[in-house]
Amino acid sequence: MSIKNEGALGRISFTPGYIVMDSSRIVDALHSGAYDIRKTVALMKEPDQKPFGTGSPVSLDKPLSVRWEKYTPNLRRAAVSVQQDGFLRISEVYYPGWEIPWILNP
Repeated sequence: MSIKNEGALGRISFTPGYIVMDSSRIVDALHSGAYDIRKTVALMKEPDQKPFGTGSPVSLDKPLSVRWEKYTPNLRRAAVSVQQDGFLRISEVYYPGWEIPWILNP
């Protein structure tokens, strides 16, 4: 019998917020509630380009859609439709030969 983990994030997700912290602090921050993985990504340093609206309350109330269009061993293609700037989080094992070509459709 298998049991679905309803609290787990999918392999791809979007969040408008971030927090900067050393990787050694992440586990404690998750346990204490200082870091909410549904609303923020943890970064090792401040991003060069901050999402528009950084500093305002994080809200996921606006409609968004993040889904895989194609998922094969050699190609991952996602369809992302969001109404605010933020971070696309992809849960995959890192491979140095990966490239991310951005194709934006207005």
